[in-house]
Amino acid sequence: MISAVTSAVETLDCDCDDSIRLRLKPDGDWSGHIDGAWWPRSQDLNQDLPAVLDAVASRLGTIKRVIYRITEWDTAPKQLCYWGRMVSLDGYRYQRPDTIYISDLDHRRLVLLVVPPMTDPHHAHDVMTRAAEPGSTCSPTALLSIEPLAAARRTG
Repeated sequence: MISAVTSAVETLDCDCDDSIRLRLKPDGDWSGHIDGAWWPRSQDLNQDLPAVLDAVASRLGTIKRVIYRITEWDTAPKQLCYWGRMVSLDGYRYQRPDTIYISDLDHRRLVLLVVPPMTDPHHAHDVMTRAAEPGSTCSPTALLSIEPLAAARRTG
């Protein structure tokens, strides 16, 4: 299932609403601060989150909880019905603004860098690629502040 996620992400220039913009480190790579990057289409968790949960369920199992920075997203319900189960959506004021945590029933979790929805597509692609590199130990702040490599390649 993860290979399907990767190929969907590689079509970032496509405005297809059904493609998920997500990249994950290889399964079992526990290096660094994050496990991958997600570039949502909006600030509406209720709309954008189910596709992410579909993509990470094969790695985590039954999803139980999502933790996010409450001030970075539109108003979200306390729970989301996902495949007939309720997933807790826990928004906190002091959660990092650039990450979400997704955990399963066994308390395993994935930490995803959240690339802001309005980010330039080429820059978002570069950030997501770097975040998902095997062995990457870059912090979320460092990843979001990287120079847009694609832009430099196009002009240089």
